[in-house]
Amino acid sequence: MADIGTSYADSVGYILNSTTPKVKVLIMNGADDFIVNTGGVERYVRNVNWVGAGAWLAAPKETWYQYPDAPGYVWGTWKRYDQFTYAVVNKAGHEIPLYVPDGAHNLVDRFINDEWST
Repeated sequence: MADIGTSYADSVGYILNSTTPKVKVLIMNGADDFIVNTGGVERYVRNVNWVGAGAWLAAPKETWYQYPDAPGYVWGTWKRYDQFTYAVVNKAGHEIPLYVPDGAHNLVDRFINDEWST
């Protein structure tokens, strides 16, 4: 409980600024999470201080479809620059894999394998 309300933005910035080796960072948020709300997380990721912050802010937010070849159901959105990815998962709360297990698996698989086509 001692770390509630503590920002780890400096730690994330430190990790992103490390040059060897580059460490990939994924921050994901459930769109329906009322404990750690999307607006607060988006404000948090916009304020991470790292060398690629300007380019990350300028990068487009992409729509993430369940079936890229036949868009229909939207898993959520993602935004990525270099090694930093932020994703919002639709119809998910605080524990994303509990609410949307297939979407969580798809997200982690894309992150690990650098497969970010829409």
